[in-house]
Amino acid sequence: MKSIYKFCFALILLMNQQAFKAQCVPATVPYLENFSGVTLNNQLPACWAISSPSTCLTFSNSSGFAAFYWVPAGSSYFFSKGLQLNAGVIYSGSLFYSTQGGTGPTWTSLSLLYGTSQSSLGLIPIASIGTVISPGYTALSNTFTVNSSGVYYLAINAQSTGGCCNYYLSFDDLSVTIPCALNSPTLTVGASTNVLCSGQSVVLFASGADTYTWSNGTSGPTATMTASPLITTTFSVSGTHTASGCISTTTIPIQVNPSPNVGLTASNYTVCSGYNVSLSAFGANTYSWSTNVINVNPISISPTVSATYSVMGANNLGCKDSAYVNITVLPPPQLNAISSQDSICLGQSVNLMVLGAQNYTWTDGTNSFPGSTVQVSPLITTVYTVTGTDSQGCSSSLALVQTVLNCVFEKEIKTNSGLNVFPNPIGEFLYINFDSEHKARISVLNACGKCLEVREINGLNDVLDFRKLNGGLYFLKVETEDTIEILKIIKN
Repeated sequence: MKSIYKFCFALILLMNQQAFKAQCVPATVPYLENFSGVTLNNQLPACWAISSPSTCLTFSNSSGFAAFYWVPAGSSYFFSKGLQLNAGVIYSGSLFYSTQGGTGPTWTSLSLLYGTSQSSLGLIPIASIGTVISPGYTALSNTFTVNSSGVYYLAINAQSTGGCCNYYLSFDDLSVTIPCALNSPTLTVGASTNVLCSGQSVVLFASGADTYTWSNGTSGPTATMTASPLITTTFSVSGTHTASGCISTTTIPIQVNPSPNVGLTASNYTVCSGYNVSLSAFGANTYSWSTNVINVNPISISPTVSATYSVMGANNLGCKDSAYVNITVLPPPQLNAISSQDSICLGQSVNLMVLGAQNYTWTDGTNSFPGSTVQVSPLITTVYTVTGTDSQGCSSSLALVQTVLNCVFEKEIKTNSGLNVFPNPIGEFLYINFDSEHKARISVLNACGKCLEVREINGLNDVLDFRKLNGGLYFLKVETEDTIEILKIIKN
């Protein structure tokens, strides 16, 4: 009888284990665990595991989160459910963490890792940080790849000294995504010919992806497609990377020329507005042009807009046929010019930059400066004019006003609150000193009031790095418990 009981118990246990495994179907990417499904404290998300119930905790308040407890000292792990990951894909793993309870060096490291089981053995690091002190949620993230496709588990590891006083190291929003900026296939597209006559066929081919979809509806793993376009056509092809699901699209233009008995050619099919183009007809004895010119061949035109020109040719028998040609008139380049600093002080230099063409020339009315970026040091507010020429030889001009201010600054700023800021103007670093212990919030603003950097100070002094900022006018906003001060500074 006992053996029957043992058999039934083993059978029930096996059935429960199989039911649990059936529930733990590996998740696919993108994957996010934000603990919103945790309804009771210390309840784990489905199919998760921990290394210690005393140091690995979850909380159901608000939207839910997980945390490590500071004692006993040592290493603790959370393990996610299984994730299906594929070789050849660049994944991004991340979580957000914070510490509560104090500022002591309780937590010596926090790491995000992955492995093939819910075990600390054989884990491979994704991202880590040492001496974890973060009163607000901070991101811990990095990209990673796996050598072979399969089921993997994320591990979150924290190292505690057991010393005072950061009692909890919390984390939330654990995720794995596939950034297509890193995984999109690089497509290469080509054709057996880029120019063909009406009625001819062209073979288009692509490479760099796993499957392809062409603009005419052809799709599948075959990278080639045959088409017989009647007019000039730009074909597009989208390539998909199967493992990541990321897609790239590229195009290829195919020019189709008509095939009449009477032919018509142009010295240039694409020109800038006002440029001369020569049209030449062949295949007949006499010609009548759409420009009302008769019995002249070739003819010269100076188009200002894109247009179609035609010629009617007649042979000695009086038979006629027509040919057509499209002349595309290119618009002037659309220039976009900016100054690295809208306003500068007398004696400062500023960079003037322009985009939209290929070759550029700047002038202030007296001097000329070539290049897309030029450095100038005007003594007064000056209007600079830039002329840009694109790759087709078309040009346009644009004016840019550079304002010059007569700025006066103190070399060292001292305030009634005991704040001392120097040097001014700034070379590379700005030094901040208080005459006594202060808690302060320092904000660096540009001349338009945009906040560029915020620094918390808890002490007597700090240093701000201005090396990455362009020269010009800035403001320093200093907030203490009692005062708010705005200081005007300049960067050389």
